[in-house]
Amino acid sequence: MDSASLAIYTKVQEGEKLFKEAGCNSCHTVCEKLTGPALKGVTQRRKKEWIYQAVTNFSKLRKSGDATAENLYQQYKVEMPNQEFVKKEWIDKILVYVEEGKCM
Repeated sequence: MDSASLAIYTKVQEGEKLFKEAGCNSCHTVCEKLTGPALKGVTQRRKKEWIYQAVTNFSKLRKSGDATAENLYQQYKVEMPNQEFVKKEWIDKILVYVEEGKCM
């Protein structure tokens, strides 16, 4: 494995660990809908700042009139719990795991 591949592999592993530790896997997977949407491709569908807001304080984002947040709420009939303890750096690592993750 070359150094670039090793670096990505390490980030994926860190992201997967944080995904589980933060409890994301309670409602999400990379490729399949659960209580919440599958996350693969989220960085192509949403701006990173929106993702940060949605993860840390979904209810505030939704109450601000954000149409995407409201549509997700209507589709899944549940509001994502606020994860204010999750740091942006963690979210970035989780996003590497989500985007590099394989769908079976």
